[in-house]
Amino acid sequence: MNTITGRTPISWAAGEGRYETLELLLQMRTAKPNKQDWDGRTPLSWAAGNGHNRNVELLLEHPDVPPQADLADNQGRTPFWWAAANGHIAVVRGLLQRDDISLNLNASNNLNQTPLLCAAMMQEVELLRVLLQQPEINLNAQNMRLRTAVSWAAQAGYLTIIELLLGLSGTDANIPDQLGRTPLCFAAESGRDSVVGYLLQRGDINPNTADNVGQTPLLYATVNGHDATIQRLLEREDINPNVQCSVGKTALWVAAYCGHNHVVE
Repeated sequence: MNTITGRTPISWAAGEGRYETLELLLQMRTAKPNKQDWDGRTPLSWAAGNGHNRNVELLLEHPDVPPQADLADNQGRTPFWWAAANGHIAVVRGLLQRDDISLNLNASNNLNQTPLLCAAMMQEVELLRVLLQQPEINLNAQNMRLRTAVSWAAQAGYLTIIELLLGLSGTDANIPDQLGRTPLCFAAESGRDSVVGYLLQRGDINPNTADNVGQTPLLYATVNGHDATIQRLLEREDINPNVQCSVGKTALWVAAYCGHNHVVE
C-alpha cells in the first residue's frame, strides 16, 4: 500500500520513529525495505534524515538494505547526506562505523551542497570534526555558486570552523566563488575581524586579490565601514590601498563617497 506521496507503511514507520511497528513490518515476507517514494527517498533515508538511529540500525539488519544503503533520492541526497545535513551526529557516526555498507561521503543535493558544506553552514562543529576525520572527504567541495566550506565559515565569522578546516593541509583558503570573491573578501565584507586576522596570519593569503569586478577585501571592508577590519588589512605590509576596481574607484574614494569620514582619516 502506497500513500499519495508514494510512501509505504515501512517508510512512514521508519521516518516517524515507530520502532516496534517497523520491526513487525520488516518481518513480513512481502516487505520491501528499499522501496523509494516519489521523491526517490527510501525508508533508510527517512529514518536517517529524522535522526531515528534505532530505526536506522534495524533497517540495516535486513539483508536487502546494506547493499543499497547509499541509494540517492531524486536530488542526489543519500541517507548519509540527510543525516549530516540535519545534524544527526549519532546516525552519522553509526553509518561510518559499518563495514558492510559503501558510502559516498561527498554526495550532494541539487545545489551541490555536500555534508561538509552543510555542517559548516549550520556551525555543527562536532559533526564537522567527525567528517574531517574521513580521508574521503573533499575539503574543497563547492556548491552551485562555487562557495566552499571555508568561504561560508569566513562570511559567517565561524572562526572555530575556519581553524578546523584550514588546520588540514588539503584545504585551500583562496578558492573564489563564481564572482571571484575569496574567503577573505567575504570575511572583510561582513566585518568578521577575528577571521580576517586569522587569515592574514597565513602565508598563502594575498590581501590584494580582487574579485571579477576588481574589488579587493579592503574595498569590501571600506564600503561597509568596518573600522577594525580595515585596520587589520592596513597592518599588512603588502596591502595596496590604491588598487582600483573595474570602474576606477579606490578604497579612499569609496570611504569618502560613502561618508565614512572616520575611515578617511
